[in-house]
Amino acid sequence: MRHAFFVLIVTGPILFSTVLIHELGHCAMAVYLGGSVEKILLWPLGGLASIDSANYSHQPLNDAIVAIAGPLTHIPQIAIWASLMYIMNHGKVALEWQLNNGSFDFLLSLFAAAISIQLALFFFNLLPAYPLDGGKILASSLAYFQWERIRVMQITAMVGGFIGSYMFFSSLSAALMPESATISSGGYYTLIPNNLGGTWSMMLISLFIMSSCDSLWTRAMVESAAATHAVPPTPPTSTRQQQSSASRYTIHNYGSNDMRPLHPQSQQPPNPPPSSTGYRLMDV
Repeated sequence: MRHAFFVLIVTGPILFSTVLIHELGHCAMAVYLGGSVEKILLWPLGGLASIDSANYSHQPLNDAIVAIAGPLTHIPQIAIWASLMYIMNHGKVALEWQLNNGSFDFLLSLFAAAISIQLALFFFNLLPAYPLDGGKILASSLAYFQWERIRVMQITAMVGGFIGSYMFFSSLSAALMPESATISSGGYYTLIPNNLGGTWSMMLISLFIMSSCDSLWTRAMVESAAATHAVPPTPPTSTRQQQSSASRYTIHNYGSNDMRPLHPQSQQPPNPPPSSTGYRLMDV
């Protein structure tokens, strides 16, 4: 009962403040790079910062920097909690519940829980599973090397969907068969302490990841279909007046159907095709 009270009353605020600092890290870096912050949303499965990056000078690179800024906030927090535990625990740092002469030590257990939370969130957020920070870093990295936007979305969705599926079935196995959890999950779930909800929370998070990746894949398919069936531009009025009613146009493949007259001197050059190297997958 005492442990349950500790988990609910003490580690809850620690987790909440940790997620808030994480999102503030994203926001601070975005503002530093010239972006703006619209809002920060905190909910049971984590946090969400809505950032407008229209003013970034090098968007793919700066997107990756903003994404990594969140997980990096956990490093100084780990150092602070570990230093406090080192001082209070006579030069020892441990992640287990702490006992003092056989009784539960509240303060040392608080430090252990805080360190565990920081480590768990640091490594978990770096998984390349969209919409986690690692997934955004993956997408930004591909865009930085000039991969096409639709291809970036597809790869990001596939990688994140695979990781989300693995997490879901591993968590389900750990919940239903605890004795085989270590083998089936590869031990990843041990990074998530019980005070974060254990395997059931991981199942919910993995479902959220799979849902987000499915939506991203759908967006990629819609954009691909739209690009394939793009409506050709209407020629200028002056050009139509110069051409007879029997003027002929030919189709050139520029990624969209671009109509150009057979005699180019009678018309301005067609507009260049839209860039296909966009990389922004969501405003976070």
